This record gives sequence, C-alpha cells and structure tokens, in this order.
Amino acid sequence: MIHKGAEIFSLGGTLAAAGYTCKQTSIFLGVLGGLSVLGILLGTAITKMNKLVDIIFLSLSGGMMLYVGCSDIIVYEFSEKANYVPLKLVTVLGGAVSVGLMCQFLTLHEHDHGAHKGHHGGHHGHH
Repeated sequence: MIHKGAEIFSLGGTLAAAGYTCKQTSIFLGVLGGLSVLGILLGTAITKMNKLVDIIFLSLSGGMMLYVGCSDIIVYEFSEKANYVPLKLVTVLGGAVSVGLMCQFLTLHEHDHGAHKGHHGGHHGHH
C-alpha cells in the first residue's frame, strides 16, 4: 500500500508529459485509486476463501507483474532513448543474481529444517 503514492506520482508525471490535461490526469488517477481500494478489499475477501483460489490469484498477479516489467518497463529502459544502458544492465543482472542466491538460500534453509522435523517428532509418546 505504501508504494501507491510513488505509483500515482510517477503515473501523473507520465500522463502530464504525454499531454493530458490536469482534469484528465485527475480522473485517471481517481479511477486508479478507487480500483486499487476495490482490489485490496476483493483480494482480502478472496484470500480467506480457499487455498487454491489464493494460489490462482497470486499466480495471475505475479504473471501480470512479470509481463508488464518485461514487455514495457525493461524494453523502454534499455531502448536508445534511455540513459545509462550499461549501468542498468549491470543492475538488472545483479538483481537477478541476488534473487537467485536468495532462492537458493531459502531452499537450503528449508532442506535443513526438513531434515530435523523427523527427529523432533520421533520422541513423543516414548517413556
């Protein structure tokens, strides 16, 4: 929810740069704000329904974020119009390596705890 302020500021600047009037920009941002609140309420209600529904909606949400990031944001950031393309490339690669290392750490951490689960539960009921 905290990121909404930065999102609206960024989108407002983009709309203004595209030539939209202040009134049009305000309408767009008002609709975005209203739909965001509706999405939060609907998402909160759906999350409590069923684990499968939760997985489906989280997958859709993650997929949309990846799609927008890969088809719009990254394409623009590495276009000829953008500045500092080599630095951005290093940043993206560094981020990918960081995410990979975090996933590897979490996998190893889960594996370590999984090995100990059997030992803790085996002593109950024996006197």
